Amino acid sequence: MIKLVIFDLGNVLLKYDDSEYYEYLSKKYGIPYEKVASIIERYNTKMYTGKMKNSEFLRSVSKSLNIPADKLEFDEYFIRKARINRKLLNFALSLKRKYKVVILTNVYVKRYSSTPRVFDKSQFDRVFASCFIKMRKPNKNIYMYVLKKCRAKPDEAIFIDDRKENVEGAESVGIKSIQFKDNGSLLKKLSELGISSVK
Repeated sequence: MIKLVIFDLGNVLLKYDDSEYYEYLSKKYGIPYEKVASIIERYNTKMYTGKMKNSEFLRSVSKSLNIPADKLEFDEYFIRKARINRKLLNFALSLKRKYKVVILTNVYVKRYSSTPRVFDKSQFDRVFASCFIKMRKPNKNIYMYVLKKCRAKPDEAIFIDDRKENVEGAESVGIKSIQFKDNGSLLKKLSELGISSVK
């Protein structure tokens, strides 16, 4: 019996992916997309697990890409471009009448503090942010941490994420998982599992 529904935030409940930002920098400064992506991703694990300060991250990226730190617009771009997936958000919130509904997101401290400007996290039962847990998806321990805090067993949870590796990470600990592609296919798969909007 399902008791817990775990949603990813970026590119699921929130329409935003860092690849959009990489593309923006690439075009604005004439730097190959692959170089932008690889340099930023190089520091992401430390950022997502709270092991690198935002100022240090910006200095490192600035030096590697030869772009002034104050011109990187990392969080400013996120605030400008991120949009709520309203249909899925309403569906997720309706589930609270029957299930515990939480967010599990790979995020760094400053982005987490910027998120309320575009998304109200307090609507969910709990929010688990990698930067505070000091682990990131797809580390299997982060899923076990969420289960423990929510007092749920793996077979009592469903996890939804847009990234294949994160879905596989959750599945490795026994959580039924769905890779998000679009609202329609997700709602169909959830319905097949007996989970639908709760009136």
